[in-house]
Amino acid sequence: MGRGLTPARGLGQGLTSNSIRLERRIPAFLPRIPSPVNSISSFTQLPHQRLLQFPETQHNSRSNLREVPTIQTNTLAAVGHVVANYPDTAADHVDSIAAHLDADAKRARNNAAGFLADIAQEHPADVITYVTELANRLDDPNIQARINASIALLQAGEANPDAVRDQHQHLEDALTDSSPDVRANACTLIANAHAPVPKEKLRDLRANDPNEAVRDRAARALQRLTDE
Repeated sequence: MGRGLTPARGLGQGLTSNSIRLERRIPAFLPRIPSPVNSISSFTQLPHQRLLQFPETQHNSRSNLREVPTIQTNTLAAVGHVVANYPDTAADHVDSIAAHLDADAKRARNNAAGFLADIAQEHPADVITYVTELANRLDDPNIQARINASIALLQAGEANPDAVRDQHQHLEDALTDSSPDVRANACTLIANAHAPVPKEKLRDLRANDPNEAVRDRAARALQRLTDE
């Protein structure tokens, strides 16, 4: 786990017996999650703020194709509640989950990234395989997808710092994200991976960012990069 990272709090605390039964059935229904429709190939919070999102009520008049993103979102959200407390149950299904990082439905993308962040707590090497896809989500138009992706990269990053370093342009761009959580996590990722990002950008955040946590992370990143 990267320095400066507070362990994420799972969203499945207080699971009922129904949730336990769901956990036992994860291997059966995870492979059935529909693949994203019209998705395009991927090349693009602090942790306590990760969210799994459920869709609004859908109208029966929608076509089957329009319903596929809803199915993706419902399934990933339900599984995510269990995996938050039982990461081992979905470790063998990382490929199926990662396939939804570029889903059309924003909530499916958000949930997939959050799901991978939970799995990475126990299985970082399995998740870091998708470092490129997760780094691409740092450019996602949805803020929660960007936050979740930054958390997943932090959780999985130390399994392969070189892989994170290769994504240095995404990390540099994330320093100007509208979300202070993404900016803060980007600072830590840059420090952990010794990514070749201009130190002047970190100095600017340390001195001028309006968010105290970002200023602190930038200062720590500069100290680590200078000391080592």
